[in-house]
Amino acid sequence: MSYFTEQICEFCKNYGEKELPLKMEDIAADLFADSMGCMKAGLYENSARSITKYLSAKKRTDVEEPERLLEKLDAEEKALFYGFVSHNFDFDNSSNIIGHNSAVLFPAMLALSDETAVSGRDFIRAYLLGTEVSFKAASFMIPGMNFRGFHITPVFGVIGAAAACAWLLKLGETEFVNAVSIAVSQCSGLMAQFGSMMKFCHCGLAASAAVRSVYMASAGVTGKPDVLEGKSGFFQAYYQPTAAKSMNLGEPWSMLRESFLIKAYPCCSASHSAIYGMQSFLRETGIDPRAVKSVKVLVPKYTTNNLIYSRPRNETEAKFSMNFAVANVMKNCDYDFGAFARDNIESPELLGYMEKVEMSVTDKFPDFVEAEPCVLKIETYGKTYEKEIPFGLGRTLDSPLSREQLLKKFTMCTQGRFASPEETFDKMHKAASVPRIRFNIFKGEIQ
Repeated sequence: MSYFTEQICEFCKNYGEKELPLKMEDIAADLFADSMGCMKAGLYENSARSITKYLSAKKRTDVEEPERLLEKLDAEEKALFYGFVSHNFDFDNSSNIIGHNSAVLFPAMLALSDETAVSGRDFIRAYLLGTEVSFKAASFMIPGMNFRGFHITPVFGVIGAAAACAWLLKLGETEFVNAVSIAVSQCSGLMAQFGSMMKFCHCGLAASAAVRSVYMASAGVTGKPDVLEGKSGFFQAYYQPTAAKSMNLGEPWSMLRESFLIKAYPCCSASHSAIYGMQSFLRETGIDPRAVKSVKVLVPKYTTNNLIYSRPRNETEAKFSMNFAVANVMKNCDYDFGAFARDNIESPELLGYMEKVEMSVTDKFPDFVEAEPCVLKIETYGKTYEKEIPFGLGRTLDSPLSREQLLKKFTMCTQGRFASPEETFDKMHKAASVPRIRFNIFKGEIQ
Protein backbone atom coordinates (compact mmCIF):
# COMPACT_ATOMS: atom_id res chain seq x y z
CA MET A 1 0.00 0.00 0.00
CA SER A 2 1.30 3.45 -0.90
CA TYR A 3 1.96 6.29 1.55
CA PHE A 4 -0.93 8.58 2.47
CA THR A 5 0.45 11.54 0.49
CA GLU A 6 0.68 9.25 -2.54
CA GLN A 7 -2.88 8.06 -1.98
CA ILE A 8 -4.06 11.68 -2.05
CA CYS A 9 -2.21 12.16 -5.33
CA GLU A 10 -3.63 8.94 -6.78
CA PHE A 11 -7.16 9.96 -5.79
CA CYS A 12 -6.69 13.20 -7.71
CA LYS A 13 -5.60 11.58 -10.98
CA ASN A 14 -9.10 11.10 -12.34
CA TYR A 15 -10.86 13.40 -9.91
CA GLY A 16 -11.76 15.95 -12.56
CA GLU A 17 -13.89 13.36 -14.34
CA LYS A 18 -15.54 11.90 -11.25
CA GLU A 19 -19.27 12.37 -10.92
CA LEU A 20 -19.78 14.00 -7.53
CA PRO A 21 -23.00 13.85 -5.50
CA LEU A 22 -25.12 16.92 -6.27
CA LYS A 23 -25.77 17.39 -2.57
CA MET A 24 -22.07 18.02 -1.99
CA GLU A 25 -21.97 20.66 -4.70
CA ASP A 26 -25.07 22.31 -3.22
CA ILE A 27 -23.46 22.40 0.23
CA ALA A 28 -20.26 23.85 -1.24
CA ALA A 29 -22.27 26.59 -2.97
CA ASP A 30 -23.89 27.51 0.36
CA LEU A 31 -20.53 27.50 2.13
CA PHE A 32 -18.87 29.68 -0.52
CA ALA A 33 -21.62 32.31 -0.50
CA ASP A 34 -21.58 32.30 3.30
CA SER A 35 -17.78 32.60 3.40
CA MET A 36 -17.78 35.55 1.01
CA GLY A 37 -20.35 37.38 3.12
CA CYS A 38 -18.19 36.83 6.20
CA MET A 39 -15.09 37.99 4.31
CA LYS A 40 -16.88 41.18 3.32
CA ALA A 41 -17.85 41.83 6.94
CA GLY A 42 -14.29 41.10 8.04
CA LEU A 43 -12.85 43.73 5.72
CA TYR A 44 -14.35 46.43 7.95
CA GLU A 45 -13.58 44.88 11.33
CA ASN A 46 -11.08 46.86 13.44
CA SER A 47 -8.63 43.96 13.51
CA ALA A 48 -8.32 44.06 9.70
CA ARG A 49 -6.34 47.29 10.05
CA SER A 50 -3.55 45.37 11.76
CA ILE A 51 -3.09 42.88 8.93
CA THR A 52 -3.21 45.61 6.27
CA LYS A 53 -0.66 47.63 8.24
CA TYR A 54 1.62 44.60 8.41
CA LEU A 55 1.29 43.83 4.70
CA SER A 56 1.81 47.49 3.81
CA ALA A 57 5.05 47.57 5.79
CA LYS A 58 6.13 44.26 4.25
CA LYS A 59 5.67 45.67 0.76
CA ARG A 60 7.36 48.92 1.81
CA THR A 61 4.45 51.05 0.72
CA ASP A 62 2.33 53.60 2.50
CA VAL A 63 -0.84 52.13 0.95
CA GLU A 64 -3.06 50.57 3.64
CA GLU A 65 -6.46 50.86 1.92
CA PRO A 66 -7.27 47.16 1.27
CA GLU A 67 -8.45 47.38 -2.34
CA ARG A 68 -5.35 49.25 -3.49
CA LEU A 69 -3.03 47.22 -1.28
CA LEU A 70 -4.23 43.89 -2.72
CA GLU A 71 -3.01 44.97 -6.15
CA LYS A 72 0.54 44.96 -4.76
CA LEU A 73 0.39 41.54 -3.05
CA ASP A 74 1.55 38.18 -4.35
CA ALA A 75 -0.54 35.01 -3.98
CA GLU A 76 0.92 34.02 -0.60
CA GLU A 77 0.25 37.48 0.81
CA LYS A 78 -3.27 37.60 -0.61
CA ALA A 79 -4.04 34.23 0.94
CA LEU A 80 -2.88 35.56 4.32
CA PHE A 81 -5.12 38.61 3.97
CA TYR A 82 -8.17 36.70 2.72
CA GLY A 83 -7.85 34.08 5.46
CA PHE A 84 -7.51 36.68 8.20
CA VAL A 85 -10.54 38.74 7.19
CA SER A 86 -12.62 35.62 6.49
CA HIS A 87 -12.35 34.58 10.12
CA ASN A 88 -11.95 37.76 12.13
CA PHE A 89 -15.64 38.00 13.03
CA ASP A 90 -15.75 34.27 13.87
CA PHE A 91 -18.98 34.23 11.87
CA ASP A 92 -17.76 31.89 9.11
CA ASN A 93 -19.00 28.32 8.76
CA SER A 94 -17.29 25.56 10.71
CA SER A 95 -17.18 21.87 11.58
CA ASN A 96 -16.15 20.37 14.88
CA ILE A 97 -14.09 17.80 12.98
CA ILE A 98 -11.98 20.16 10.84
CA GLY A 99 -12.85 23.60 12.23
CA HIS A 100 -13.18 26.65 9.97
CA ASN A 101 -12.05 24.77 6.89
CA SER A 102 -13.60 27.25 4.43
CA ALA A 103 -11.57 30.14 5.88
CA VAL A 104 -8.39 28.32 4.83
CA LEU A 105 -9.35 26.64 1.55
CA PHE A 106 -11.29 29.43 -0.15
CA PRO A 107 -8.66 32.12 0.60
CA ALA A 108 -5.84 29.90 -0.70
CA MET A 109 -7.71 29.03 -3.89
CA LEU A 110 -8.89 32.60 -4.49
CA ALA A 111 -5.34 33.87 -4.17
CA LEU A 112 -4.14 31.19 -6.57
CA SER A 113 -6.89 31.99 -9.08
CA ASP A 114 -5.50 35.50 -9.50
CA GLU A 115 -2.35 34.00 -11.03
CA THR A 116 -3.71 30.82 -12.65
CA ALA A 117 -6.76 30.36 -14.87
CA VAL A 118 -9.33 28.46 -12.76
CA SER A 119 -12.86 27.69 -13.92
CA GLY A 120 -15.75 27.96 -11.48
CA ARG A 121 -16.41 24.25 -11.81
CA ASP A 122 -12.82 23.34 -10.94
CA PHE A 123 -12.81 25.87 -8.09
CA ILE A 124 -15.78 24.26 -6.33
CA ARG A 125 -14.51 20.74 -7.05
CA ALA A 126 -11.09 21.67 -5.63
CA TYR A 127 -12.81 22.86 -2.46
CA LEU A 128 -14.64 19.53 -2.15
CA LEU A 129 -11.39 17.65 -2.76
CA GLY A 130 -9.48 19.65 -0.15
CA THR A 131 -12.31 19.26 2.34
CA GLU A 132 -12.33 15.49 1.88
CA VAL A 133 -8.56 15.36 2.48
CA SER A 134 -8.93 17.50 5.62
CA PHE A 135 -11.73 15.32 6.96
CA LYS A 136 -9.91 12.04 6.35
CA ALA A 137 -6.66 13.29 7.90
CA ALA A 138 -8.63 14.51 10.91
CA SER A 139 -10.44 11.18 11.30
CA PHE A 140 -7.27 9.66 12.75
CA MET A 141 -6.76 12.45 15.27
CA ILE A 142 -10.11 13.76 16.57
CA PRO A 143 -11.03 14.33 19.34
CA GLY A 144 -7.78 13.54 21.11
CA MET A 145 -5.85 16.22 19.30
CA ASN A 146 -8.39 18.86 20.35
CA PHE A 147 -7.82 18.13 24.01
CA ARG A 148 -4.08 18.58 23.57
CA GLY A 149 -4.69 22.24 22.69
CA PHE A 150 -4.30 22.27 18.91
CA HIS A 151 -6.46 24.63 16.89
CA ILE A 152 -7.68 22.12 14.32
CA THR A 153 -8.63 24.71 11.66
CA PRO A 154 -5.09 25.53 10.45
CA VAL A 155 -3.67 22.12 11.34
CA PHE A 156 -5.92 20.22 8.93
CA GLY A 157 -6.81 23.16 6.71
CA VAL A 158 -3.29 23.59 5.36
CA ILE A 159 -3.18 19.92 4.29
CA GLY A 160 -6.51 20.09 2.49
CA ALA A 161 -5.76 23.47 0.94
CA ALA A 162 -2.39 22.28 -0.36
CA ALA A 163 -4.06 19.27 -2.01
CA ALA A 164 -6.73 21.53 -3.54
CA CYS A 165 -4.17 24.02 -4.86
CA ALA A 166 -1.89 21.26 -6.17
CA TRP A 167 -4.84 19.82 -8.10
CA LEU A 168 -5.76 23.23 -9.51
CA LEU A 169 -2.17 23.76 -10.66
CA LYS A 170 -2.17 20.27 -12.23
CA LEU A 171 1.11 19.35 -10.56
CA GLY A 172 2.80 16.13 -11.62
CA GLU A 173 2.85 13.17 -9.21
CA THR A 174 6.23 13.97 -7.65
CA GLU A 175 5.48 17.66 -7.20
CA PHE A 176 1.98 16.90 -5.88
CA VAL A 177 3.27 14.55 -3.19
CA ASN A 178 5.98 17.03 -2.26
CA ALA A 179 3.45 19.88 -2.02
CA VAL A 180 1.31 17.97 0.48
CA SER A 181 4.40 16.85 2.40
CA ILE A 182 5.70 20.42 2.61
CA ALA A 183 2.30 21.57 3.85
CA VAL A 184 2.25 18.96 6.63
CA SER A 185 5.44 20.46 8.07
CA GLN A 186 3.57 23.78 8.37
CA CYS A 187 0.61 22.46 10.39
CA SER A 188 0.29 24.72 13.42
CA GLY A 189 -2.09 26.64 15.64
CA LEU A 190 -2.90 26.63 19.36
CA MET A 191 -6.20 27.05 21.16
CA ALA A 192 -4.34 29.17 23.69
CA GLN A 193 -4.65 31.97 21.11
CA PHE A 194 -8.46 32.03 21.27
CA GLY A 195 -9.57 35.51 22.19
CA SER A 196 -6.66 37.16 20.37
CA MET A 197 -6.13 38.20 16.74
CA MET A 198 -3.84 35.20 16.26
CA LYS A 199 -6.89 32.94 15.99
CA PHE A 200 -7.90 34.82 12.84
CA CYS A 201 -4.31 34.88 11.67
CA HIS A 202 -4.16 31.07 11.96
CA CYS A 203 -6.51 30.86 8.95
CA GLY A 204 -4.46 33.32 6.93
CA LEU A 205 -1.17 31.66 7.80
CA ALA A 206 -2.52 28.23 6.83
CA ALA A 207 -3.92 29.53 3.52
CA SER A 208 -0.64 31.27 2.76
CA ALA A 209 1.33 28.14 3.70
CA ALA A 210 -0.77 26.04 1.31
CA VAL A 211 0.01 28.38 -1.58
CA ARG A 212 3.67 28.49 -0.57
CA SER A 213 3.80 24.68 -0.45
CA VAL A 214 2.63 24.18 -4.03
CA TYR A 215 4.97 26.86 -5.35
CA MET A 216 7.92 25.41 -3.44
CA ALA A 217 7.13 21.92 -4.75
CA SER A 218 6.85 23.32 -8.28
CA ALA A 219 10.34 24.80 -7.84
CA GLY A 220 11.80 21.44 -6.83
CA VAL A 221 11.66 21.51 -3.01
CA THR A 222 11.06 17.98 -1.72
CA GLY A 223 9.46 16.41 1.34
CA LYS A 224 9.15 12.86 2.67
CA PRO A 225 6.14 10.93 1.28
CA ASP A 226 5.49 9.19 4.62
CA VAL A 227 5.27 12.48 6.54
CA LEU A 228 1.76 11.72 7.78
CA GLU A 229 1.91 8.11 9.00
CA GLY A 230 5.64 7.48 9.19
CA LYS A 231 7.80 7.16 12.30
CA SER A 232 8.05 10.64 13.88
CA GLY A 233 5.48 11.79 11.33
CA PHE A 234 2.41 13.97 11.75
CA PHE A 235 0.09 11.45 13.41
CA GLN A 236 2.61 10.31 16.00
CA ALA A 237 4.00 13.76 16.77
CA TYR A 238 0.66 15.56 17.06
CA TYR A 239 -1.38 12.92 18.87
CA GLN A 240 -1.02 9.21 18.16
CA PRO A 241 0.33 6.85 15.50
CA THR A 242 -2.18 5.00 13.33
CA ALA A 243 -2.16 1.41 12.11
CA ALA A 244 -4.41 2.32 9.18
CA LYS A 245 -3.03 1.65 5.70
CA SER A 246 -5.57 3.64 3.71
CA MET A 247 -7.19 7.07 3.89
CA ASN A 248 -10.29 5.73 2.09
CA LEU A 249 -10.78 9.03 0.27
CA GLY A 250 -14.31 9.39 -1.01
CA GLU A 251 -15.34 6.06 0.55
CA PRO A 252 -17.69 7.41 1.73
CA TRP A 253 -17.57 11.18 1.19
CA SER A 254 -17.09 12.80 4.58
CA MET A 255 -19.18 15.85 3.67
CA LEU A 256 -22.23 13.58 3.40
CA ARG A 257 -21.68 12.34 6.96
CA GLU A 258 -20.39 15.39 8.81
CA SER A 259 -22.27 18.65 9.31
CA PHE A 260 -20.97 22.13 8.66
CA LEU A 261 -22.46 24.87 10.79
CA ILE A 262 -23.41 28.02 8.93
CA LYS A 263 -23.52 30.27 11.94
CA ALA A 264 -26.52 32.28 13.02
CA TYR A 265 -24.43 34.21 15.57
CA PRO A 266 -21.03 35.95 15.11
CA CYS A 267 -19.16 34.14 17.88
CA CYS A 268 -17.68 30.76 18.80
CA SER A 269 -20.11 27.97 17.91
CA ALA A 270 -19.60 26.36 21.32
CA SER A 271 -22.00 28.94 22.77
CA HIS A 272 -24.66 28.70 20.06
CA SER A 273 -26.91 26.11 21.69
CA ALA A 274 -27.03 28.23 24.86
CA ILE A 275 -27.76 31.41 22.89
CA TYR A 276 -30.56 29.69 20.99
CA GLY A 277 -31.91 28.11 24.16
CA MET A 278 -31.92 31.37 26.09
CA GLN A 279 -33.59 33.24 23.24
CA SER A 280 -36.26 30.53 23.03
CA PHE A 281 -36.83 30.58 26.79
CA LEU A 282 -37.34 34.34 26.96
CA ARG A 283 -39.62 34.40 23.91
CA GLU A 284 -41.71 31.40 24.94
CA THR A 285 -42.17 32.35 28.58
CA GLY A 286 -42.32 36.13 28.25
CA ILE A 287 -40.29 36.36 31.47
CA ASP A 288 -38.49 39.64 32.06
CA PRO A 289 -34.73 38.89 32.12
CA ARG A 290 -34.49 40.99 35.29
CA ALA A 291 -36.52 38.27 36.99
CA VAL A 292 -33.83 35.68 36.28
CA LYS A 293 -31.85 34.90 39.40
CA SER A 294 -29.24 32.58 37.86
CA VAL A 295 -28.42 30.65 34.71
CA LYS A 296 -26.39 27.46 34.91
CA VAL A 297 -25.11 26.17 31.57
CA LEU A 298 -24.05 22.52 31.65
CA VAL A 299 -21.80 21.58 28.76
CA PRO A 300 -19.54 18.82 27.37
CA LYS A 301 -15.95 18.99 28.53
CA TYR A 302 -14.67 20.18 25.16
CA THR A 303 -16.84 23.30 25.28
CA THR A 304 -14.74 24.62 28.15
CA ASN A 305 -11.65 24.38 25.93
CA ASN A 306 -13.24 26.89 23.55
CA LEU A 307 -15.07 29.26 25.88
CA ILE A 308 -12.24 30.36 28.11
CA TYR A 309 -13.32 33.84 29.27
CA SER A 310 -15.82 34.24 32.08
CA ARG A 311 -15.24 38.00 32.21
CA PRO A 312 -14.14 39.14 28.73
CA ARG A 313 -12.30 42.46 28.49
CA ASN A 314 -12.86 43.22 24.81
CA GLU A 315 -14.80 42.17 21.71
CA THR A 316 -12.35 39.43 20.74
CA GLU A 317 -12.50 37.74 24.14
CA ALA A 318 -16.30 38.19 24.23
CA LYS A 319 -16.63 35.84 21.24
CA PHE A 320 -15.22 33.06 23.42
CA SER A 321 -17.29 33.61 26.56
CA MET A 322 -20.38 31.67 27.61
CA ASN A 323 -21.10 34.27 30.30
CA PHE A 324 -21.13 37.03 27.70
CA ALA A 325 -23.18 35.01 25.21
CA VAL A 326 -26.03 34.32 27.63
CA ALA A 327 -25.87 37.76 29.23
CA ASN A 328 -26.08 39.46 25.84
CA VAL A 329 -29.29 37.57 25.08
CA MET A 330 -30.70 38.64 28.44
CA LYS A 331 -29.89 42.27 27.68
CA ASN A 332 -30.64 42.44 23.95
CA CYS A 333 -32.40 39.19 22.99
CA ASP A 334 -30.90 39.47 19.48
CA TYR A 335 -27.30 38.43 18.90
CA ASP A 336 -25.70 40.29 16.00
CA PHE A 337 -22.69 42.51 15.28
CA GLY A 338 -24.02 45.08 17.74
CA ALA A 339 -23.20 42.71 20.58
CA PHE A 340 -19.54 43.69 20.23
CA ALA A 341 -19.97 47.44 20.33
CA ARG A 342 -17.90 48.87 23.16
CA ASP A 343 -20.90 50.47 24.85
CA ASN A 344 -22.62 47.07 24.96
CA ILE A 345 -19.58 45.16 26.24
CA GLU A 346 -18.98 47.74 28.98
CA SER A 347 -22.67 48.16 29.85
CA PRO A 348 -23.33 47.83 33.62
CA GLU A 349 -26.54 46.02 32.74
CA LEU A 350 -24.70 43.38 30.71
CA LEU A 351 -21.98 43.05 33.34
CA GLY A 352 -24.70 42.46 35.92
CA TYR A 353 -26.24 39.70 33.84
CA MET A 354 -22.84 38.05 33.38
CA GLU A 355 -22.55 37.70 37.14
CA LYS A 356 -25.65 35.48 37.04
CA VAL A 357 -24.23 33.03 34.49
CA GLU A 358 -22.19 29.97 35.39
CA MET A 359 -20.81 27.32 33.03
CA SER A 360 -19.80 23.86 34.20
CA VAL A 361 -19.13 20.41 32.74
CA THR A 362 -21.76 17.68 32.95
CA ASP A 363 -21.38 13.93 32.46
CA LYS A 364 -24.72 13.95 30.66
CA PHE A 365 -22.80 14.35 27.40
CA PRO A 366 -19.64 12.68 26.10
CA ASP A 367 -16.52 14.84 26.47
CA PHE A 368 -16.63 15.65 22.74
CA VAL A 369 -19.95 16.11 20.92
CA GLU A 370 -20.00 17.60 17.44
CA ALA A 371 -23.36 19.39 17.87
CA GLU A 372 -22.10 21.14 21.05
CA PRO A 373 -25.29 20.74 23.12
CA CYS A 374 -25.98 22.12 26.56
CA VAL A 375 -28.44 21.97 29.41
CA LEU A 376 -29.87 25.27 30.64
CA LYS A 377 -30.94 25.54 34.27
CA ILE A 378 -32.66 28.88 34.72
CA GLU A 379 -33.77 29.99 38.16
CA THR A 380 -36.19 32.86 38.50
CA TYR A 381 -37.58 34.36 41.68
CA GLY A 382 -40.17 31.66 42.16
CA LYS A 383 -39.48 28.84 39.68
CA THR A 384 -36.68 26.79 38.11
CA TYR A 385 -36.63 25.79 34.45
CA GLU A 386 -34.40 23.08 32.97
CA LYS A 387 -34.08 22.11 29.32
CA GLU A 388 -31.59 20.29 27.13
CA ILE A 389 -30.66 22.17 23.97
CA PRO A 390 -29.28 19.63 21.45
CA PHE A 391 -27.81 22.22 19.04
CA GLY A 392 -28.17 25.78 17.84
CA LEU A 393 -29.30 27.14 14.49
CA GLY A 394 -27.80 26.70 11.06
CA ARG A 395 -26.72 23.13 10.29
CA THR A 396 -26.34 22.36 6.59
CA LEU A 397 -26.64 18.57 6.66
CA ASP A 398 -29.28 17.60 9.21
CA SER A 399 -31.08 20.97 9.13
CA PRO A 400 -30.01 23.04 6.11
CA LEU A 401 -30.63 26.76 5.98
CA SER A 402 -33.08 28.02 3.38
CA ARG A 403 -32.03 30.45 0.67
CA GLU A 404 -33.90 33.16 2.55
CA GLN A 405 -31.95 32.48 5.75
CA LEU A 406 -28.63 32.44 3.90
CA LEU A 407 -29.48 35.65 2.09
CA LYS A 408 -30.51 37.32 5.34
CA LYS A 409 -27.11 36.56 6.87
CA PHE A 410 -25.29 37.64 3.70
CA THR A 411 -27.19 40.94 3.72
CA MET A 412 -26.34 41.51 7.39
CA CYS A 413 -22.64 40.82 6.69
CA THR A 414 -22.44 43.13 3.69
CA GLN A 415 -24.39 45.94 5.43
CA GLY A 416 -25.44 47.87 2.32
CA ARG A 417 -21.96 47.79 0.76
CA PHE A 418 -23.31 46.14 -2.40
CA ALA A 419 -25.94 47.85 -4.56
CA SER A 420 -27.92 44.61 -4.67
CA PRO A 421 -27.04 42.09 -1.92
CA GLU A 422 -29.40 39.54 -3.46
CA GLU A 423 -27.78 39.79 -6.89
CA THR A 424 -24.29 39.56 -5.36
CA PHE A 425 -25.34 36.60 -3.22
CA ASP A 426 -26.65 34.79 -6.30
CA LYS A 427 -23.36 35.43 -8.12
CA MET A 428 -21.40 33.91 -5.26
CA HIS A 429 -23.81 30.99 -4.95
CA LYS A 430 -23.45 30.19 -8.66
CA ALA A 431 -19.65 30.42 -8.73
CA ALA A 432 -19.40 26.91 -10.20
CA SER A 433 -20.98 28.11 -13.43
CA VAL A 434 -18.50 30.90 -14.31
CA PRO A 435 -15.87 30.21 -17.00
CA ARG A 436 -13.06 31.67 -14.91
CA ILE A 437 -12.83 32.80 -11.30
CA ARG A 438 -11.90 36.48 -11.22
CA PHE A 439 -12.44 37.54 -7.65
CA ASN A 440 -13.16 41.05 -6.38
CA ILE A 441 -14.80 41.10 -2.96
CA PHE A 442 -14.92 44.90 -2.96
CA LYS A 443 -17.21 45.03 -5.98
CA GLY A 444 -18.95 41.74 -5.25
CA GLU A 445 -17.70 40.18 -8.48
CA ILE A 446 -16.67 36.59 -9.04
CA GLN A 447 -15.82 36.84 -12.78
